[in-house]
Amino acid sequence: MQKRIVLLIMLSLLCFQTLPAKQRFYFNTGINKPLSPSAFKDYWRSGFNLGAGTGFVLNPHFEIAAVFSFDQMQLDDNAFLKSITQSNDVYSSVLGGTTSIFDIIAALKYKVPTPNHPNVTPYLTAAMGVSDKIIGKKEVSTEEDYFEEARENDILPSAGIGMGFEIVTAKNTSLVIEGSFQFLFGKETTIYFPLKFGIVLN
Repeated sequence: MQKRIVLLIMLSLLCFQTLPAKQRFYFNTGINKPLSPSAFKDYWRSGFNLGAGTGFVLNPHFEIAAVFSFDQMQLDDNAFLKSITQSNDVYSSVLGGTTSIFDIIAALKYKVPTPNHPNVTPYLTAAMGVSDKIIGKKEVSTEEDYFEEARENDILPSAGIGMGFEIVTAKNTSLVIEGSFQFLFGKETTIYFPLKFGIVLN
């Protein structure tokens, strides 16, 4: 199933290249926040994201895009250790546990031009794709014990919904601000919120 999803996304990206539409390029950075499940929300800190992609403007309202993104969240050592020791064990420590998420997605944008403010365009976005979620190995030491939790690696179908704004700053350049809810579908659904700040080159 996962291989079929990857194949479908790759075929979609190839199809994008044949579209008779105006092509644009995206680059972004930003921050993110873990939301669900509860362990992900409670034991990992907010992190950062990086991304790049290309879009094809079909008409004044619709655009489709292929996007590659990377999100990373560091383990909250104190919260994680407290869940294990049930106390403030000054001798406890944990190494590793960073969560990294690599995404390949196909996105559809619906733009809402504003005649009174032509340089600012709000939009809605919906996306689907495939994500590689990695949780690094944890090495845990407490006053009484030492143990390791193995590295976890899952390739999962993903989807996202969000909204943003494009702000024209020059003839061929715009700034973009976008927030979205991202969903990774596994045994438990992982949800996080990336807030992106980027540039669009027309």
